[in-house]
Amino acid sequence: MDEMTAVCELRADAPVPDRARLAPGRIRLVRATERTSRARTRLGRRWAAVAAAAAVAVVTVAALVVPQLVTGSGERSVRPAAPPVVRTDDLEDAATVLNRAADAVERLPDPKPRAGQWVYQKTMRGHESKPQSGPAEQEHWYPYVDPRFENGKEGDDHSFRERYELVDRLPADPERTLATARASYPPIKGESRSAHSFRASRVLADTYPVPPGGLARLYRAMATIDGLKVVDRLVEDARGRGAIAVYLPERDDAFQDQMLFDPQTFTCVGQRVVATKAYSFGKADPLHPDDTKAGDVLINSLVLESGLVDRKGQRP
Repeated sequence: MDEMTAVCELRADAPVPDRARLAPGRIRLVRATERTSRARTRLGRRWAAVAAAAAVAVVTVAALVVPQLVTGSGERSVRPAAPPVVRTDDLEDAATVLNRAADAVERLPDPKPRAGQWVYQKTMRGHESKPQSGPAEQEHWYPYVDPRFENGKEGDDHSFRERYELVDRLPADPERTLATARASYPPIKGESRSAHSFRASRVLADTYPVPPGGLARLYRAMATIDGLKVVDRLVEDARGRGAIAVYLPERDDAFQDQMLFDPQTFTCVGQRVVATKAYSFGKADPLHPDDTKAGDVLINSLVLESGLVDRKGQRP
């Protein structure tokens, strides 16, 4: 049993706190797990408590390094070229970004994962306003099939296989797709319907392996979420490169969760959490003892490479 599972069991009967209580903890959780290779991907709670589940790395398809899918036979599948450059209107309309992202991923090959394989990730974080110590790049291996997260006892945590199959079954109707996402990741107290839809959809979108057709349907459904915005300029991803940031503004929320898209390929490359106003974590917080001001980037991460391998420790 790993440390994240232990934490989960420790608080199994605890009530869900409100967003104000969740905010500091979600930052500490992600940063603490990013500093240790033993951290487990728990996407549900990481975005429920910010990209919940914890831990590590949003399993997105990276466009900064050519992503590779490695099958048991060692064959590699390289992504095809996607649409060209960013246009001005792409930075004015979040729906346009998401629909172009859907068009891009729809042409990708289906990874067709199987039981017994491991999900390999090479992740990095960087270019934060107040960076923490620890390696900027880390490697992780997770079992594709994990019975501990397929027994219905882990709440909103799902194994990689469960998320793959869930995305594969998503309907073409956007409303039904968003309803499916929300049902898979319960609401946080005080969370609006739009915020719930965006958070739950991001959890499913930020996974690997993922069926391209289902991911395209998910992006198109996300494009219909009321209130979504796009930052009117390119922001910096974890490598300091330009990225399109899609977010949902929330009143009285001290933190803004952003999905980052490559401006040339429109693939999702990572995530940022940005402070929207001054916030104090308190001097007793050893991970973030300083006060935060509006505009500070608290989390900036991406997945450099994802692949399926036959054993833990193997690389694509």
